[in-house]
Amino acid sequence: MKKIFILLIGAFTLLLPSVVFASGGADPSLLKTVIYSRGGDSVGLDLARETDGNSFNPGLQIVERLIDYDYEKGEFVPSLATSWAFSADGLSVSLDIRKGVKFHDGTDLNAEAVAFNFLRQFDESIPEYAFGPWKYWGYQGLNDIIESVTPTDTHTLEITLKQKDATFIAVLSMEFLSIPSPTAVKKFGEDYTNNPVGTGPFKFVSWTKDDSIVLEKNSDYWGGNVNIDRLIYRTIPDATARYLALQKGEVDIVEYPNYEDIPEMQSDANLTVHTVRGLNMGYLSFNTQRAPFDNLLVRQALSHAINKQEIIDGIFGNAGVAAVNPLPPDMWGYLDVQDPYPYDPEKARQLLAEAGFANGFDTEVWGMPVPRPYNPNGVRMAEILQSQFADVGVRAEVITYDWGTYLERTDQGQHPMALLGWSADIVDPDNFLGVLLSGDNAVAPASNISYWNDPEYTQIIRAAKQEFDTDIRVEYYHEAQRIVHKEAPLAPIAHSTVFLTSKNTIKGINLQPNGLVDLSQLSVE
Repeated sequence: MKKIFILLIGAFTLLLPSVVFASGGADPSLLKTVIYSRGGDSVGLDLARETDGNSFNPGLQIVERLIDYDYEKGEFVPSLATSWAFSADGLSVSLDIRKGVKFHDGTDLNAEAVAFNFLRQFDESIPEYAFGPWKYWGYQGLNDIIESVTPTDTHTLEITLKQKDATFIAVLSMEFLSIPSPTAVKKFGEDYTNNPVGTGPFKFVSWTKDDSIVLEKNSDYWGGNVNIDRLIYRTIPDATARYLALQKGEVDIVEYPNYEDIPEMQSDANLTVHTVRGLNMGYLSFNTQRAPFDNLLVRQALSHAINKQEIIDGIFGNAGVAAVNPLPPDMWGYLDVQDPYPYDPEKARQLLAEAGFANGFDTEVWGMPVPRPYNPNGVRMAEILQSQFADVGVRAEVITYDWGTYLERTDQGQHPMALLGWSADIVDPDNFLGVLLSGDNAVAPASNISYWNDPEYTQIIRAAKQEFDTDIRVEYYHEAQRIVHKEAPLAPIAHSTVFLTSKNTIKGINLQPNGLVDLSQLSVE
């Protein structure tokens, strides 16, 4: 851009008094700066260790994936891998690694660097393996799939598989297989999560917990010119406060606004509302390893006690639709369940009585402390559920924790009921039906936080992953959804539209259906 953009960041500058930027020590007010405000902080910036979008969004500006997915074209596209191919027997994959790319610390991207980032997640002889847990690696069952990862020359990698996996190329596009600098990982050890080094358009500068993450442009970015000097992720928990900061010019982008504020934002000539139909699903998990949720009748009763439309009206507005199964409607393999659990308090009371709880019971319902694409207000949703359950005699206390603790406690199965959700990492049904509900993932740290282990269901999911015929896979996934509907290990609540609002001078925002935001093409007019 030929124009010089001057951003008066005012009081926010006081939050960063000691930051020194590599861009020549220029006056901060003369730098092209974009401030992205969000409702919660990252848990960590070692993407191989994390599972949440608040960690992935800034992390992916720093550390890049091997393969990207183009949602407009509906296809996988090269990133740090320029090409990939299965062997004829489907038991190995060859990757060509992009040449001429350097990590932010000046070291080279090559096949050996890529191999290290696989091996540190499953080779216990590597010292860095101890810095896990490597949750997503476990969620995808890669110990049972990958036999070896071997550089065959400087920029070619061979991955040998123990079994066929129809999802494997998609898995290579996931955030947990992003490629950081091995030199940095070894240098910082377990503290690498606070000092990320990648190949992306932005370099890490600093992180003030629960306040801000500061990034600066990578002037040597292989993907082309980076148009802004500085990108700041600022944590503002309250959606109204984020909107006020945008109106006052203190921030440039706000995520997850209050849905009732969106019409006003859309009518403001100074703002742009970015929207995309989300590939997500918010749900209430029943911990099937804890009484009374080990009782099918109790799970079915509470599924009937949930008035989803009341929740959508109170939290999502026009931006949510009721969910009837664990797949978003736009995902291939989706089954339109013909007999969803209708809101029926009388039926709920009847089932509770049959289960031996005619007078109800005392329990807890956990609500997330941060807004997510699939649930913009977890605590408020928990309060609505609390009221709905009280109508059928179930007395539920609302519980919440800070975001990192919430995730840790739920994946350890410490909850009786908990709200959570999922946004698609890949456009494949296994990313929902396998990750969230397979018995293989009902072991701590679990992605199946219902701790539901149905042998028939798990076998169907395993078979579907090894089947390359899409029509046959669809049949498997339809049957899997029928089982989930009957057994009710979780109650799907809603699918949402994803919103982001920015000043109309901010260009190049790529909001994706999974709630992640690619800012590599960000610019300021």
